[in-house]
Amino acid sequence: MFLPQRPYLSIGTLRDQVIYPDGEANMREKRKAEYDLRRALEQARLGYLPDREGGWDTRKEWKDVLSGGEKQRLAIARLLYHEPRYAFIDEGTSAVSSDVEGLLYETCKEKGISKLGAVTELGSRANTIKALITISTRASLKKYHTYNLVLGMGERGDEWEFQRIGTEREKMHVEKELQELRERLSQVEEWKSRHEEIERELARVWVEGGDDLSPPPYVEATKKAATAATDDSVEDTTLVEAGDVQ
Repeated sequence: MFLPQRPYLSIGTLRDQVIYPDGEANMREKRKAEYDLRRALEQARLGYLPDREGGWDTRKEWKDVLSGGEKQRLAIARLLYHEPRYAFIDEGTSAVSSDVEGLLYETCKEKGISKLGAVTELGSRANTIKALITISTRASLKKYHTYNLVLGMGERGDEWEFQRIGTEREKMHVEKELQELRERLSQVEEWKSRHEEIERELARVWVEGGDDLSPPPYVEATKKAATAATDDSVEDTTLVEAGDVQ
């Protein structure tokens, strides 16, 4: 089963959106009922949909009704309903908030599903997902996975790396990145100081020979006008306050 970033929403009822590509007859053959569909929606944090949309038999243009995050969570509900042997999620939670995303992954773990960055075999029971592969650029998802497959490496982009997450090598790589970030952060104040120095230099007008060029007359006139306007404003305020006192 493949879950893309933008799930397909069929023309039909709310029930059809959850059980797609099955029809209602297929659902009955699998001995599934509305209770099972509601359970799948609740696990995908969409338990409110049947009540909000008017029941399972409601027909709407679902691609226009549901938000981006709701569409992706609905795809997760389909996954939980079908429980295929193999499932691929391609940026399938990119529109879901990180807290809800974490809850979805925890739900998969509770069901005995392990989200992976590469294929691995998980048990042999019928109707159990044996391998679930996530394709994503979000580093925050690694903590929910067992293996990580990195593609597009090397100068020509034709190299790859496959490794178990949490190995000593990976820990050393993360520590190296943290050290580099600490070194960069330590230079922030130095960069700020240099930036201010450059700004001051750029603000000055230079002439040949290194002498400063005096600002044109209109600049001084503008400054005097602004000062006079400020003084007049202060006097007006003082008069008004004095009038209020009388």
